[in-house]
Amino acid sequence: MMFTLVRFIFAVLIVGIIYAIFNKKFKPMTRKKWTLLIIELFIVIMLSSSLLLELSFLKFINIEKAIQYRYSCDQILKVIETNETSFIIYKDDDSYSYAYLKKYDNKWGYTSTITNFKHMYW
Repeated sequence: MMFTLVRFIFAVLIVGIIYAIFNKKFKPMTRKKWTLLIIELFIVIMLSSSLLLELSFLKFINIEKAIQYRYSCDQILKVIETNETSFIIYKDDDSYSYAYLKKYDNKWGYTSTITNFKHMYW
């Protein structure tokens, strides 16, 4: 929940900076400018929500907390753990899903979103 607020503030700051850079004369806001500003804000919020950049920096003390943060997990069914990664099978409402986590020293975290994006599309 807190990261939703952080994402929103981040989006407002980014759009505000972009607006300040391109609007050097500080003309009054027209209906068209307000509409464009709202569309830009919506796009930035959607991108920041879909990429989940904070997962690259967050580390959790156990696997359960990491899974609870990202997924709406009802029950963790099986954890297959190695020295560097873990594979988790969990129940989510009426379906079964899986996730994997990487071990960073004594903490668990997700792999970089950019790395996952790169593997999916290149």
